[in-house]
Amino acid sequence: MPRPPRPAPHPAGEHDATSTALAKLLRGTQYEHISFPAARVVPRTEAQSILALAARVGRALFRAGAETQHIEAAVLAVAAAQGMREVTADINARIITLQYISQGYDPLALTEVIGSEETRNLRHLAQLDLLVLDIAAGHHTPDQARQALDRAENSPAPSW
Repeated sequence: MPRPPRPAPHPAGEHDATSTALAKLLRGTQYEHISFPAARVVPRTEAQSILALAARVGRALFRAGAETQHIEAAVLAVAAAQGMREVTADINARIITLQYISQGYDPLALTEVIGSEETRNLRHLAQLDLLVLDIAAGHHTPDQARQALDRAENSPAPSW
């Protein structure tokens, strides 16, 4: 799978509080130089759908062997790619909890049980990383991202 082009750096004028907080969380990750769309208020049903996609990405990365900080950066980048900057993630060995708090809406939380099976697969992890980079860089709509994630999750894992 060819590597996507390196994302454009953040625009120089982007300095609101949520951008700064997101930039701090993504510093040192493969997502730190992606230029995310401006923060927006996301309607509840769309927010639920985006959080569900981000949680699926997190679960897939976890099952491929990614570390917690890696998963957190990925799920926040997926949400930020859709304009959701006010997302927080709490990830442990069994559960991903994502919360979205935006003006004018009640807080929204989603919990995804990720299990604790030992299924490290570095090749699959690398493929998922490329997919998440594509999503974060805006190369996939949420529906396209779901379909690509379906393909990635259903592809046979190579044996050790």
